[in-house]
Amino acid sequence: MIIEICLSFFGLGAVMRRARQETKALIKAGYKIVVITDLKHIKYLHSFRKYRSNLRIIPIKLYYLPYHFRKVSSELIFVFQAYRALKELVKKESIELIICHASTNSYAVASFGKKKNIPTVLILHELIRDRIVYGNPYNWWTTKLYKHATRYALKNMKYLIGVSNYMKDLSVLDGAKKENTFVNHNPVDLELFYPKKDVIKDIDILFIGRLSVEKGADILIKASQFFEQRWNVTIIGEGALRQELEKLSSLSKSNIKFEGWIEFEILSNFINRTRLLVVPSVTEPQGIVVLEGMACGVPVIGSKTGGIPDMIKHDTNGWLVKKNDPQALARLINDALIDDNKLEKIGEKALETAKKFSKKIFEKRTAELYDFLIKK
Repeated sequence: MIIEICLSFFGLGAVMRRARQETKALIKAGYKIVVITDLKHIKYLHSFRKYRSNLRIIPIKLYYLPYHFRKVSSELIFVFQAYRALKELVKKESIELIICHASTNSYAVASFGKKKNIPTVLILHELIRDRIVYGNPYNWWTTKLYKHATRYALKNMKYLIGVSNYMKDLSVLDGAKKENTFVNHNPVDLELFYPKKDVIKDIDILFIGRLSVEKGADILIKASQFFEQRWNVTIIGEGALRQELEKLSSLSKSNIKFEGWIEFEILSNFINRTRLLVVPSVTEPQGIVVLEGMACGVPVIGSKTGGIPDMIKHDTNGWLVKKNDPQALARLINDALIDDNKLEKIGEKALETAKKFSKKIFEKRTAELYDFLIKK
């Protein structure tokens, strides 16, 4: 039996999608899985109906303190409740491995694993040091918690799996044992993201992401002041910086449209209407949106940061640009959009790359990696 511990397991974010994808991969490989989570977004439970004979959900009720402490309180209460659930499980079941998806979870997982001699795994979706240096969306209390939790996790978790080579390398620099650190990229859903024929390309430039400091939407808007033509720019996403970004966009000569939050299931419709997807992040653990664009055959410009270079090879299947450099980004965008033949060739190569990150390949890689870790 393998335990997956993930706050908001049925949620909408990349972390939660990864946890669900891992769970399905391990069930297909023959493992029985117990998921310890809260029941937020429980409507997505239907996607696991065919796996229910090998899946058990242990629900945890969360309690919240006032706003500034909301994230800290929910995560620490979840840790306490998860530890209690593990104590009850081990009385009845033989646990082969415990996987968690946040450094704070390691407070419960690492200590329990050491006590019971059960191997433990932390999926490195982000590292707070990277956020602090390049773009931190968290308040003081949350940052303080994450700094301590990260130090504890890197020291006490048995194994670490980064979602990119960057995450792996950064964790080793921060003290993790290299021989116990691995890479397993997040996959892209090729059934959801694929090229659609006869779609009018009415969006020149598309940005998809949270409107917060680390995602770099402001860099794209600043770059638009240097565009050689009046391109149509669409920004999808919500966040604390929306009003500030809308004000900044009023200075641009281009047509910038804010679409707000869009259902994940229809994102591919917007991507297929796009000539160029831009991912101007200042920090990015992997950047799954890069693969979502590539899977639709859309060329991508991404910042040369974090895990993005794992997917984009400059001037081959996309373009890399120095992060936080609006003028350099504008030059690349201008050069790309005036050459339709180049866009088409890059888009074809991008699609080939996306297929190497399919869910099928991810499932095989995941099963092999966890088989290895359990036997190690």
